[in-house]
Amino acid sequence: MNNFPTIGQEEILWLILLATPAVIIIFYYSFIFTAILKKGRESNSNEGVSVIVCAKNEEQNLKKLIPILLSQNYEKYEVIIINDGSWDGSHQYLEELSQSYSILKNIFLDPNKKIQSGKKLAITLGIKSAKFNQLLFTDADCIPNTENWIKSMSHCKTPKRDIVLGYSPYVKNKGLLNWFIRTETQLTAFMYLGAAGRGFNYMSVGRNWSYSKEAFFAVKGFAKNQHIMAGDDDLQLQEFSKKGFKSSINSHSDSFVFSEPKKTWSEWINQKRRHLQIGNHYNFGQKLYTGIFSLAHFWFWIALPVIWLLKPTLWPYIAVILGTKVIVTWAMSIALANKLKDWKTMAFQPFAEFGIMSYWLLMSIYVFFTKKKEW
Repeated sequence: MNNFPTIGQEEILWLILLATPAVIIIFYYSFIFTAILKKGRESNSNEGVSVIVCAKNEEQNLKKLIPILLSQNYEKYEVIIINDGSWDGSHQYLEELSQSYSILKNIFLDPNKKIQSGKKLAITLGIKSAKFNQLLFTDADCIPNTENWIKSMSHCKTPKRDIVLGYSPYVKNKGLLNWFIRTETQLTAFMYLGAAGRGFNYMSVGRNWSYSKEAFFAVKGFAKNQHIMAGDDDLQLQEFSKKGFKSSINSHSDSFVFSEPKKTWSEWINQKRRHLQIGNHYNFGQKLYTGIFSLAHFWFWIALPVIWLLKPTLWPYIAVILGTKVIVTWAMSIALANKLKDWKTMAFQPFAEFGIMSYWLLMSIYVFFTKKKEW
């Protein structure tokens, strides 16, 4: 105890300044994010499922994805591919395959006959053509982890929960960029799956989620956000929530849908720019939830060296706060990442925070000064 000097009111205020963001970060990890660790709600429903995939010039990806979709371990389902004016040979491939598989439906959108464009039109037409009430979505460049993907996602839907949020990690490759993409994707999953597990829906990932036709038509489809080119997942989830539709989360590995990550920093930055622009349309509470988490990290790592330099005699107390914060968040990160089957992404979590902080700041500036894209 001799190593801990007596402190006065001023020193206590300095320590509160440092401890406050640490407590906020620990709260997120130990309470909100831990919803992912809980066993999700399950049902034994054998309800029919319509799997919907939008594609635009995705012939090679479809040749990888469709065989997996057609061999799913589920009794009653169909696969609907909405081919949005592709010119790469995918239409011919789908037409030939649909002759052999009755559960495969190919919808071609002629670009010369469309009044409007964009992914939301394709999704809407896919939903209208679906013969089952339960809808399951993924993208053409994705691959379900197992043949039990439909079963796993379907069994998380309950009579009182029409929406199921799944996890879509990126394929593990070599290199710093790949590690950073996977780390950032996992942290994002902690945020939106953890929040949904606590009853707060603000984000979903269109590569892996499910909802009902009933919910879609109850909110009049994409009517509320048709003018926004993106947002067919998270903004739509928010509309569902406004109407009282509830969600379940699925963190079982059978439900994972993998996607190939970008290979260059510029490609990844452009992808994230499109994703982050949607955040401008979040409401105050949703922005507050993500903003407090980001601000707490900046606050902590800026306050730490400043207080250490200005009040060096407080170093024993500073070390306790720093150690507690690092140990708790590191331990929880590894537990959560292990649940999502990629704990190595969080092996260097304390150091990754600096990279992620820089990414948050730079991407916020970049998004502010760039224009939106359509598909």
